[in-house]
Amino acid sequence: MRRRAVWLILLMVAVVAVGLWVTTPREIDTKAQMESVLTALRQYHDTHGVLPLAIQYDGDGKPAHSWRYHLQPAIDSAPVPWVEPDADSSWEDGAFADWRAWSQPDLCEKDSTTTHMFTPIGPDTALGDTESDKLDDIDVDQILLLYAPAMSGHWMEPLDFSVDDIDLSEDESTKSIFGSPLYVGFADGRVWRLSDNTPLNAVYMFLTRNGGIVADRELLLKPHRID
Repeated sequence: MRRRAVWLILLMVAVVAVGLWVTTPREIDTKAQMESVLTALRQYHDTHGVLPLAIQYDGDGKPAHSWRYHLQPAIDSAPVPWVEPDADSSWEDGAFADWRAWSQPDLCEKDSTTTHMFTPIGPDTALGDTESDKLDDIDVDQILLLYAPAMSGHWMEPLDFSVDDIDLSEDESTKSIFGSPLYVGFADGRVWRLSDNTPLNAVYMFLTRNGGIVADRELLLKPHRID
């Protein structure tokens, strides 16, 4: 009887241990989506010689198109013909109606046009500065993409988050700003899921060119990696 009880306890411990390491289908899909978009960014770079700007502005200086839309020829999974944006067009124009109605599988929730995938914008960021960057000028540790459940918008909308809006005066975790789970995609194509208690200032270091150069993700972020 005692031996059976011991075996039952060991079996329960094993089940719990295995459960802690199980990766859910949603986590696999999210990581695969991030990797697909990072690949498309590299293909865009190989074609144009630079990364796309996060936001394309119209002639009046208003946000008109998103980097996500400019990646579509590289992703090459669209059911409708590519429409080349120009200086006088906007993603809300009738010419882009079919695109707006489409749920982009690499960027959106299933059967939805909503995305949680964003790029940092602001001074010294890779896609969100005033000039396009070359990958050779970016450290492999720099973060190009984030999957942030607390942020959402239409995948075509020229909307991303500014690093200037992050308040580092408070001792906060990433969950308070980005939600959970948080995935980050680096310039070398790698994707990590980070724990909810990852310090916000640790992630912030890798959102800019200078931070990616001086900081080491193996030291600051790897201890919080959970996938």
